[in-house]
Amino acid sequence: METFGPSTGAKELSWVGSLSCACIFVAAPAIVVLITNFGTTTVLASGVLSVTTGFVAASFATTYWHLYITVGFLYGFGGCLIYFTCINVLARYFNKRRGVVVGVAISGSGIGSSVMAPLLHLMLYRLGFPWTMRIMGACMFVSLSAAACFVRTYRPSGLRVRPSLDFSLFKNLHYTLIFISTNLFALVYLVPILLTPTYATSIVGLPPSKGALMITIVSSVGIVSRIVIGHLADRYGTLNATTLCLLLSGLSSLLIWLHASHSFAVLATFMFFYGCFGGATIMLLPVAASKAVEGRQVPSALGFVFFAHTVGYLLGTPLVQFIIVESRGSFEGAIVFVGVVNLVCAGIVVVARVHVSRTLFAAY
Repeated sequence: METFGPSTGAKELSWVGSLSCACIFVAAPAIVVLITNFGTTTVLASGVLSVTTGFVAASFATTYWHLYITVGFLYGFGGCLIYFTCINVLARYFNKRRGVVVGVAISGSGIGSSVMAPLLHLMLYRLGFPWTMRIMGACMFVSLSAAACFVRTYRPSGLRVRPSLDFSLFKNLHYTLIFISTNLFALVYLVPILLTPTYATSIVGLPPSKGALMITIVSSVGIVSRIVIGHLADRYGTLNATTLCLLLSGLSSLLIWLHASHSFAVLATFMFFYGCFGGATIMLLPVAASKAVEGRQVPSALGFVFFAHTVGYLLGTPLVQFIIVESRGSFEGAIVFVGVVNLVCAGIVVVARVHVSRTLFAAY
């Protein structure tokens, strides 16, 4: 906010993160077509170029709306090409252990976030915004280019993957319920992660460094939880694990975060639980969707589910910011909203679980 003047506030900057996250998922259904027509290497290379350009261009931004184009669109669209291509490749390689494999892959984002949150805070303080963005661009180019060299698409013999969007998926009630739950969960998933640093400083009264520490906590916990819960989901059922994670995410918001306004320890406890169960949920929903369809439909199924994140990521944080403003700076309404949406999502997944099997202890 200091970089772009006093007229730029949290309301304007909240759209940067929302646009970025929305763009990461908005083109997900089309990635299947792009991979089929141009190949994995070309799609990944385009993603690396877009991400790098976004960060470097952001270093020359003079007003907040420049960030909408650079960090919001360019970085977000490049992230879509990279993220979904890699998840799509993994889904073709693994079936039986898909939960733990996707958990291992997505836990990498937790490692990156836990390292980058304090590092970004330090670089912004020591080097300023322009050079921080340029260094980020260089790091992204080197690391993503190296990783992209090792990604190869697996095509099992006898499996014909549909290269187009398969809308017949929505005739499958099991899949449709997972799709709806993903839409709703995306509204609130990022809210605790993006707003907790502000909550920590403005409500709890902590210094900015402690606010950044909250991001490190939620990211670090997610590294382990996504792998462990992914393994448990493979063993005891993805729908069972997803329901439990959504239930605990919602209860942690209502029972812990709602009472964290005067305590660093309580707020850190909430971030621990949310990082564990909320972080696992965002990994489990795509796995649940992929298991709800036939093998040849998996790429399209994943594409639609990742696209379902778009509206939620785009509107979720600004919507919660609106609730906070209308509540005259109080976070209580926003916290209740996050908790209730999690519980509603859990209820929808329960319906999907009952639709698949009414046997209580079946591994679904």
